[in-house]
Amino acid sequence: ATVGGNGFDGKVFSARTTADSIGYAYPMGAVTLSLTHAEPANQNGLGAGAGGAQTTYTTTNFDGTVSAATEVQRSTRIAAKYAAGALVVDGGYAVYDQQGTAEGNDKSQFRAAGSYDLGMVKLGGGVVRNTKNVGTRTDWLVSAGLPLGALTLGANYAIRTTNDYTAAASNGTINGYGLSVSYALSKRTTLGGAYTNFQ
Repeated sequence: ATVGGNGFDGKVFSARTTADSIGYAYPMGAVTLSLTHAEPANQNGLGAGAGGAQTTYTTTNFDGTVSAATEVQRSTRIAAKYAAGALVVDGGYAVYDQQGTAEGNDKSQFRAAGSYDLGMVKLGGGVVRNTKNVGTRTDWLVSAGLPLGALTLGANYAIRTTNDYTAAASNGTINGYGLSVSYALSKRTTLGGAYTNFQ
């Protein structure tokens, strides 16, 4: 299910990364089942000069300090999606290999998202929960889009919470909100802008 969230990557949520993956999807009417295996390539975030294989990466704590190195891990995910009319719902569960002993390494991930188009407004939301070797990390996002002819207004709110990490600096909550506007000049051309505020 597509929901909002542009502008939170590397701020409230983790920076976008790259991965090689292979998967299989099996559609059954309104339901689609899928199985995917992924092997990450770059975990420090996309940007100029980003690329190449990695074995470890670091993240920034709530107090600005840098965490201990976390190992790059492969994952296997099973997911299901339901799409019928105005309603779209999807969810998935992933397990990670190479868990090792590093606190920040992932053991599993649960993900769920949904959206509903009411016509006058489209609502969406999602949650991703990672269980680490030590502690958990949970991301939440809710969004709304308001179409007004060629003009579309959007708003979203994001929260990340980390709990039970050994280092106190790694535990806490960060949140942010975003506002967006877009205008369709034609079927092929759209102008847009966005504002994002975060802690």
